[in-house]
Amino acid sequence: MTGSPTRTLADLQISPIGLGGNVFGWTADEATSFEVLDAYVDGGGNLVDTADGYSYWAPGNSGGESETVIGAWLASRPVRERVVLATKVSTKPDRAGLSADNIHRALEESLSRLRTEVIDIYYAHFDDESTPMEETVAAFEDARLAGRIRHVGLSNYTPERIRQWFAIADSQGSARPIVLQPHYNLLHRDDVEGPGARGTGWRPSSAWGSCPTSLWRPVSSRESTAEMRRSTATGLEWLPTTSGRSAMTSLKPSSGWRRITGWSPQPWRWPGCVIVPVSLLRWRRRAI
Repeated sequence: MTGSPTRTLADLQISPIGLGGNVFGWTADEATSFEVLDAYVDGGGNLVDTADGYSYWAPGNSGGESETVIGAWLASRPVRERVVLATKVSTKPDRAGLSADNIHRALEESLSRLRTEVIDIYYAHFDDESTPMEETVAAFEDARLAGRIRHVGLSNYTPERIRQWFAIADSQGSARPIVLQPHYNLLHRDDVEGPGARGTGWRPSSAWGSCPTSLWRPVSSRESTAEMRRSTATGLEWLPTTSGRSAMTSLKPSSGWRRITGWSPQPWRWPGCVIVPVSLLRWRRRAI
């Protein structure tokens, strides 16, 4: 990745591949996590993505473990100014949902765990239909105006709810989200490509313009592990090309992936979009 051109995301310059941190404090202990983070940054990466809920599902964990590890790493290295830091709210069991009060409390706790004064991209992790969206949008804007976050992102939202968020933000005079984050990989495609609830609605429309997209888990853990064990294929190759507003990224899987998934050549080429895969590592100490 060293030498790869960065992508412009609002006023941020981000690397073409982000590092997802949901395994930090779970399958990767602190020392291993530091090793991964160091290697990523040394290789030219700068987008570190986590969430307050990581990794509440692991025995003995309650959420916040990944942020805590990343915060310790940031405190021990002079890298904060080089890192674009993204985290999310709504899934930590004791900070679930997107009410204004919960967002305020969860944000302060995330800032403390991450040992930083500001979060570069703060995502609504999953939709909360029990809270009026007007309240949620206003709470994110309050955090932005207070200088606690720089930008807003939406993760796992349907096109209809994305449109609602943008419309409410416009009506309130709030800043629009700068990035969308759906789940997408060669085995999990319907959220983006299919005719289901999200379907082709994820493609940029006049409702939210050319909003950049950051994919989570762009490589399926099962099949990427199979590829790594064979040690013969490269899995996904991310082939970025940029030309003014027509920034493009297309997906090109290895021959092994094509056999496994029945992949067909449907590269995403959305004019005006920046597509940044966020890879969530499944770190293994043993050789594979």
